[in-house]
Amino acid sequence: MLVLGITAVNQNQIDQFLDENGITYIRSATNFITVVFDDKDSNDNFCTSLLENGVIVRSLEAFGLGNCSRITIGTKEENKIFKETFLKVIERIIV
Repeated sequence: MLVLGITAVNQNQIDQFLDENGITYIRSATNFITVVFDDKDSNDNFCTSLLENGVIVRSLEAFGLGNCSRITIGTKEENKIFKETFLKVIERIIV
């Protein structure tokens, strides 16, 4: 039960972060969220850029959602790294 509570807190922090940065996503009752981009190329660039910076996210292309990525909710420290890296790469993708 404690782990679920921690995951919920961390998920709320990621939800808030994405809201603050104007990113479209699908909320989830699980330990991940789905980020939605306008097109497959933007999503591919997002996944590749994060990976090049040491953060792994999963493209949902194999599930017919080529413009979406799955982001696993991590620990507080992992989420901090994700947010910092996200801010580094997102401007190149959306602009």
